[in-house]
Amino acid sequence: MDVLYRDHEGERHYVTVAPEFLPDGGRSSVVEVVYDPRSPERAMAASEFERPAWRTIEGVFFFIAVGVALPYTLLLLLG
Repeated sequence: MDVLYRDHEGERHYVTVAPEFLPDGGRSSVVEVVYDPRSPERAMAASEFERPAWRTIEGVFFFIAVGVALPYTLLLLLG
């Protein structure tokens, strides 16, 4: 869903929000938007911050890295 928001200078911007991040299952017409004041076109729904780490790209990479590094570290320490 495309969401219209205004930045701190009053300029209009659009951000696309996935349905799972819409409040009240999409029944509400108000969506909290967080944006970078230095670059207002970089925005996302505030509810995206509340999702679990394993449901983010960064979280997946973190868990993969730990899963790979931990066995090698144990092999080096024990071997």
